[in-house]
Amino acid sequence: MSYSEYLRAKMLRDPATGMRDVSGLPSALFPFQADIVRWALRRGRAAIFAGTGLGKTLMELAWAEKVSAYLGKPVLILTPLAVAPQFIDEAAKFNLQCQRANGQSDIAQTGVFVTNYEKLDRFDLMECRADPTAAERQARYRARKKLSDTEWYSLREAVFERDGYACTYCGATEDLACDHVIPLIQGGTNDMENLTTACRSCNCEKSGRTPEEWLAE
Repeated sequence: MSYSEYLRAKMLRDPATGMRDVSGLPSALFPFQADIVRWALRRGRAAIFAGTGLGKTLMELAWAEKVSAYLGKPVLILTPLAVAPQFIDEAAKFNLQCQRANGQSDIAQTGVFVTNYEKLDRFDLMECRADPTAAERQARYRARKKLSDTEWYSLREAVFERDGYACTYCGATEDLACDHVIPLIQGGTNDMENLTTACRSCNCEKSGRTPEEWLAE
């Protein structure tokens, strides 16, 4: 294997997992803002690193409104302490919906909600469409809390040994991780039958999806 091939094997690929048809964005968006929001919605996992004064708050509100309508679930926006009121004011200014939430009881079945980071422990991210990566991390943390570190490492090693120390998705034998076939965020468990060996690349690409959902993309 050449060094270039080695580097390509280590590359993490993140295919688009978002909405295919994006229309009906708020008319308040400038053309460049609308283009950025469409891109983020199509990507599924995206970061908008727009500069100061380019309307990140409006773009995030427009993104959140479309995600909530598309999935029929609430979207929770997390902000620094003094920023949440700015989202409320900005939403009212452009006739968009955004409500302040102090805990899970304030979250309705759909809609856009905002809170500050310090209150994150008051919410169940699996009930909201917050950052899916954060939701998956929270699910993993809650499940892992039921196992000690020693128990988890022992279980992971048993999975690796069962699978011949090779990724069950692509066959790679380096940089291995223990993947939940049915993700914890979708109700999966830490049972051996729900665990499989995956290389970091496949594990990141699959993310919070089942193998069927992942391969159907």
